[in-house]
Amino acid sequence: MKRRNNNLLENVNNTLNNVNCKVKNIVDDDIKINIVRVILIIYTSLVVPILDNKQLELVNNNIIRLIVVALIVYLSFMDMVTAILLTISFLVTLHQQKFI
Repeated sequence: MKRRNNNLLENVNNTLNNVNCKVKNIVDDDIKINIVRVILIIYTSLVVPILDNKQLELVNNNIIRLIVVALIVYLSFMDMVTAILLTISFLVTLHQQKFI
């Protein structure tokens, strides 16, 4: 039983390390991080206003909110500008959800 738990923890650790390396590769590449920033700006300015109730209901889920906030905190350690853009996008989406 203990070996199985260690194996599971080892797999989770490997997966998280892989995700961390991929995120660092994206953050370190100026073209990729600028593409992410442009996508966030386009999402905030053009996509959020046309979202319907069903799509906005996803933001009302506490698990989704926790994941997004954790992503913002994680990203703030690597790239503050993108973390701020993600925060603004998230807040605009929350505001739109309360507005409708």
